[in-house]
Amino acid sequence: MTEEAKGRRGRHRSSTAGFKLEAVRRIDEQRALGVPMTQIAEEEEMRWLERENARLQQEVSIPRTAAAYLARDSR
Repeated sequence: MTEEAKGRRGRHRSSTAGFKLEAVRRIDEQRALGVPMTQIAEEEEMRWLERENARLQQEVSIPRTAAAYLARDSR
């Protein structure tokens, strides 16, 4: 593994203050409605997984579309 790759692996993204405030606000709203913290966390994880799934599907579809286009052009 290169030194550059090792350095990137150890870093994490830092969230903006606005993002953190919005997250706390949403949690406070849900807690006020009586939603258990474990359910809030599971719902947030599902949202994240759905976004990640959509991103990965898009990553896969771009090369697939390009390959189909190039195959059609080569005929």
